[in-house]
Amino acid sequence: MRPTNAFVGPMLTDLYQLTMAYGYWKSGKHRDKAVFDLFFRKNPFGGEFTIFAGLEEVIRSLHAFKFTDEDIAYLRYGALKDKAELQRCFGERFYQGDRRRP
Repeated sequence: MRPTNAFVGPMLTDLYQLTMAYGYWKSGKHRDKAVFDLFFRKNPFGGEFTIFAGLEEVIRSLHAFKFTDEDIAYLRYGALKDKAELQRCFGERFYQGDRRRP
């Protein structure tokens, strides 16, 4: 099940999300089931109700969500290369997706 919009993927993230992912991995929480909310802050255009459209696309995106080897290389040697503290913290096992507790 592939998303119809290939632009939306795991690389649309920020440093906060990456450090949170590291914290979850470091504490062993990556093994737990997780839940998230998909929401917006207010009804658009001053409306009284909202119709949610696109749930199938959200599900498709979740099924396809994964960092490729190229994504990880970019994070490691590109986006995070100059962040020496994060490079020391994250370590080799985090980048390799080691499922064991660090």
